[in-house]
Amino acid sequence: MSDYVKLSEAPTLVFRAPECGTCYQECSSDGDGWLCPSCGTSWGYDDYDQEGELYEKWSGETLDREAAPEGADFFDDPQIKAKRAELQAAQNARLWGCEHGLFCRGKCATDVEIRSHDVDR
Repeated sequence: MSDYVKLSEAPTLVFRAPECGTCYQECSSDGDGWLCPSCGTSWGYDDYDQEGELYEKWSGETLDREAAPEGADFFDDPQIKAKRAELQAAQNARLWGCEHGLFCRGKCATDVEIRSHDVDR
């Protein structure tokens, strides 16, 4: 006898977008390829094994901040961590109605409580 989960109807198949290898953010489709919402790097749809094009290069805009150190990632660069936290809070607000997500469990009754939860997020 099989040990599969029994479902009442067939689920949809979900395909995930590629993830930025530095920011660990799911990229969105910009019509011509993939775009990281954190660093703005862009990749063509067929560029899975190639480096992307940095935001300043493809946009022509100069960002007025220091570049993250070479080899930096979400775990050690404050700029990347801050942007990821901002994007995660927005996603949590859309999905859960609260910037803290599933684990908040309705503790955000006031702005004061929300600010107190923001520490180390």
